[in-house]
Amino acid sequence: MTDLIHMPNKSEYFYRKAMNALEQNDYASASNFLKESYQIEPSLKVFKELISIHIIQNKSQAVKKLWQNFLSDHSIQDLDYELAMLYVHSLPYLFSHQKLLIQLYEIKEYFDQKKWDISLIVKQIEKIKEKEALSKELQLLINTKRLDSKLKQLKELTLYELLKEIKNFYSLDYSLKHPILTALLADKEISQFVKSDILHHYIVRNYQAHLKLTWFEEIKIIDSLSLVPYKEDSTYLQIKALLEDYTVNNNPHIYDGLLEEINLLVMVYYPFIKEKISDPVAWFNSFLSYYHIEKSEESDQNERMDEILQQAIDEIKQLSL
Repeated sequence: MTDLIHMPNKSEYFYRKAMNALEQNDYASASNFLKESYQIEPSLKVFKELISIHIIQNKSQAVKKLWQNFLSDHSIQDLDYELAMLYVHSLPYLFSHQKLLIQLYEIKEYFDQKKWDISLIVKQIEKIKEKEALSKELQLLINTKRLDSKLKQLKELTLYELLKEIKNFYSLDYSLKHPILTALLADKEISQFVKSDILHHYIVRNYQAHLKLTWFEEIKIIDSLSLVPYKEDSTYLQIKALLEDYTVNNNPHIYDGLLEEINLLVMVYYPFIKEKISDPVAWFNSFLSYYHIEKSEESDQNERMDEILQQAIDEIKQLSL
């Protein structure tokens, strides 16, 4: 009997631990603590946090299982606004592309009855329709062997517009997106930053493919399964450690902003970061010098790293054009 009395307190204990982990962006620990809490006492507040964290982590099966169990005891009509919004965000994980549009119209009807904001649902419906139109366009171009015309159209976009368009490709079936994505990887006029983004998409989806990459005028053949994200690259980790040491000893408040800038720059060199940044210390010194944080000593190696740094900076500047 005593154990039963203390069970809800134990649930709250795990919930608080999960919230603390979330503040540290430790999603794995937060997820585990929330599961412990929900198992002890399946409260709505824990359910909402679990759904949210699984969506952030793109864990489709976990989202699906949670909703299946929840809806076996509840109806869609029982959902409050916050939970209904989470349900809308969850729909792509719960239904196939063919059924998704129907479900969105049904939940839109429920939102209309409640006089709730339907803008998110309308946006989802528009995105599905745009996806269908893009799929049909690419399928026709592939069938008629006119994919070059799409590539030419993409090359006329700004870097920011191109990245936005490519994000739309990522949601398509592999058979449709793979031909256009590989064409972009092989084209020497396409930004290295864009190519890095595409390569990371192959990593995230765990696609197996031999990819032809034009990397700074060099032709490289890559096995996608051999790639690791840039944040796991040894050269990147060395530069990050240099930044941590520098900011701890000088100004901790500039760490986040400088790391964000370094992340963008390193993406330009990916996936052969070490070939560009042969001397991480010299590159980091050049980085600090460029942003007028420290003065760099003159040397042939520093001059070389200055050039390499400028190469990436020039490309990143295009994001704001």
